[in-house]
Amino acid sequence: MVCKAVVSHLAGKEDMDPVMLHILQRDETPSCNADKVIEDQRRASFLAKYGTADKKLTSLDKSFPAKLQGISDGATSRSSDDKTPVDIAFSCAEEDVKYAMFLQAVLTDTAPSLVTKLAIQSDQERLTLMDTARCVVPFLSPSYLDSPEQVEEFNIALCRHRFSRITVIFPVTVHTLPRKPTYFHIVPCLVDVTDDLWMELANRWNVTLPAIDVHGIQKDTRMRIPNGVALALHEAACILIDVLHTESDQAADDSPFSRPVVHNILQIQEQVAEIAQKTFKVDEILLSLDLSE
Repeated sequence: MVCKAVVSHLAGKEDMDPVMLHILQRDETPSCNADKVIEDQRRASFLAKYGTADKKLTSLDKSFPAKLQGISDGATSRSSDDKTPVDIAFSCAEEDVKYAMFLQAVLTDTAPSLVTKLAIQSDQERLTLMDTARCVVPFLSPSYLDSPEQVEEFNIALCRHRFSRITVIFPVTVHTLPRKPTYFHIVPCLVDVTDDLWMELANRWNVTLPAIDVHGIQKDTRMRIPNGVALALHEAACILIDVLHTESDQAADDSPFSRPVVHNILQIQEQVAEIAQKTFKVDEILLSLDLSE
């Protein structure tokens, strides 16, 4: 019945069941923009983390940008060679290497005990790195999705992540992804530099980064990135360091385990609505207080 009604509707015929005709002629068609829903979740999480419920950020707490701290006090730099376990491996297209270099510099400056690797290697070394690094950070962009080598790296890390109790993959989106039938849009991504949030912080509220040593990257015009993007990558470094620290005790647990590796969009919609509802209730309580008491 449904298929017949749809075919009739597409053919311009209206001689069908009245209920189906009403459904097909509704002005509002149910839809779900996954990118928008996930961006709303990131924004809500950011506002909850930094102590404000104001969606316009007019009362943003001064705790952002957060002060980065290393994995452990008194950590010293470790040399990286073929036998040294790699903590963080970067996976990016050649066009996006500046983002990886910036994040690597921030991490190196903050947590010198971390071993990070970005250097281009042979195919065998490259794939081995994706399979052995403690955490892989892919920088998602149209160029990344068009590269068979990068997609292969991503899938290796994603497969490891599915069966691991620790965070094995930490995607960072650096350019708007093309609208293609691909799972890249719904893989959990805690930092997306294209979110309106970062440009709003940088341009409207003039939030700037603290002084850090980024090894001259910002002095090189080819590697220079906008302040909003730098804020996003700084937050990525903050989350990464926190994840590595909090999950350090779970790394040795190799008991059977599996988890979803893509978002449930409807579930995220409910989470965002729940956060908004909690914010509304808190504001309602504050407005009802008698400040004279």
